[in-house]
Amino acid sequence: MVVIAGKFDTPDVEQLSAVTERCLEARSVVTLDFHGAEVLSDCAIARLADELNRAPGHVSLMGLSEHHHRLLQYMGAEAPRAEHAGAEDNT
Repeated sequence: MVVIAGKFDTPDVEQLSAVTERCLEARSVVTLDFHGAEVLSDCAIARLADELNRAPGHVSLMGLSEHHHRLLQYMGAEAPRAEHAGAEDNT
């Protein structure tokens, strides 16, 4: 599990992607936990979607708002779901 805390902005995506890729190459289960993130940039989420679409395996996401789940769906990085566990609607 990779815990994201504080501010998550566009420059952070590259570092997170590198960590995620190494975990996936080691055939680890990867979960990104955004519960501790105080600020999530929409641009960073869009960039993360691109990275998730290229990822060589499955990455689970926790702690995102419904707004951010919708962004990921629009970008094709997440299948539509009726509900997201632990999601808040902060639109």
